[in-house]
Amino acid sequence: MENMFKRSVLGVAVAAAAMASVAVQAAPAAANYELYGLAAVSVWGGEAEGNDGSGEGTLNVLNESRFGLRGTLDLEKGPKMFWQMEAGDVGDGTSVKSDNGSISWMGFRDSFIGFEFDAGKVRVGRMLTPAYQILDWPYSGNKLGEVFDWTGAVEGGTNYDRQNDMVRFDSAQFGAVNFSVAAGKGNVTEDGNNWYGASASVKAGPAVFHLGYELGVDRQVTKGVEDDKTTAADETVKRVGSDTELFLVGFEATFGAIGVQGAYKIAGAEYDNGAPDQDQNSYSVGVSYSMEDWKFSLGYAAQEDLETGGVKSTPKSEDIVSFNASYFIDPSAEVFFRPYQITRGGESMFGAGVGISYNF
Repeated sequence: MENMFKRSVLGVAVAAAAMASVAVQAAPAAANYELYGLAAVSVWGGEAEGNDGSGEGTLNVLNESRFGLRGTLDLEKGPKMFWQMEAGDVGDGTSVKSDNGSISWMGFRDSFIGFEFDAGKVRVGRMLTPAYQILDWPYSGNKLGEVFDWTGAVEGGTNYDRQNDMVRFDSAQFGAVNFSVAAGKGNVTEDGNNWYGASASVKAGPAVFHLGYELGVDRQVTKGVEDDKTTAADETVKRVGSDTELFLVGFEATFGAIGVQGAYKIAGAEYDNGAPDQDQNSYSVGVSYSMEDWKFSLGYAAQEDLETGGVKSTPKSEDIVSFNASYFIDPSAEVFFRPYQITRGGESMFGAGVGISYNF
């Protein structure tokens, strides 16, 4: 009987300890968090898809599906905290190589911790730079980014997009104005490679005007190779860096069912090895019309010729015309048809895609 009593007491103690442990672990459940994401698959074809110069295209399946976690927590001894961890697209694979090393699938997109104050929000982690955020949307949507965003003939590039090791402040709305400032690293494995950026938006009636600026200091163009004394040439290749600048001005406006937008980008680089500086400008314009569950968009984007040392070099201009027709089968789901024609190197190529996307 005594042993049975001891075992009963021990069982109650163990159960109490377990409940206490659960209670301690469950405390963070008071935080507000959610699972969100995008399920999106599209099929693309035509001579512009995967063209290798032979004039023959291919058929591509683009899977942009992804998910993320985000949440907020009212700290007992601090301001409101918010956080986000977002995976890359399925098409990005499980591991992606970049200048920052190998980036795992989870965290490939914006992933950060931040704190909210009356004046705005501070975030630290991986996210879009302020200038690139407005460059990316709306001015690069519906395939216009093939020209306005991802490409450019300036050697070494002129701006960053989504970067690790960033500190960013986004202001609250002050009347008609809000702004963002940020700073971070380019290639984290090297000295230098720092960048600084800012953006601002101003509301004026039915229009919103956007301004963006980004400065890159000692951006890596080519890596230096130390002489290992084993090659016949026995030559050391010096690292080349560049200082870059990007200016962006744009607007978007809505007049009932009609929307219009336009942006102009000025980008350039100066090199530390004495090579002539390079500059290339580009622009993007678009118009849209909404009708019940339909939305139609027509856009055009172009890059001007590359200038080297103030002189236009071998033509590097290109442009794209893109049309999009979307039908919303649900407020959060759409099917679309998107034909486009892109001109590069004097050759015009046609492409088109159909797809479905669902935001959850």
